[in-house]
Amino acid sequence: MLELQQAIADEFKENIELFGLADGNIFIDRSVQKEASEYIVVHLVSQVVHEEYVYARRLEFARVQFSIYSKKDSTQRINEIFKVLTEVFDRVTLTFRAEKWRNINMKRVNSFLMRQEDGIWMYMVDYTIWLQPVTSTTAP
Repeated sequence: MLELQQAIADEFKENIELFGLADGNIFIDRSVQKEASEYIVVHLVSQVVHEEYVYARRLEFARVQFSIYSKKDSTQRINEIFKVLTEVFDRVTLTFRAEKWRNINMKRVNSFLMRQEDGIWMYMVDYTIWLQPVTSTTAP
């Protein structure tokens, strides 16, 4: 689902506040090991797209996880990033470049803050995303 990852990356770039809080350090699937204080990694959790028909329309379901990292001792900065990230993605309508998909719904289903053994704070935020192919077919 490269199109989905690209649409999420584009949304980050369009949101100046979120992009700035992470100092522009937003990565897809893995991060580059660097000395950045804060960064965000976006993972496509469900590699298999679940297909359903609702009201005779084909919908596909995916799950995405945002992992926010902070090397600061305090949780203040990571909580700021979490707040802005959820403000953006709790109500986003993603734009797909190839116009192959339409974003129907994006819903936050989980969030969890923890401190790793190396002292780095990590906030995991999971979303489910309902997509409709533009060339959607009706139920068989």
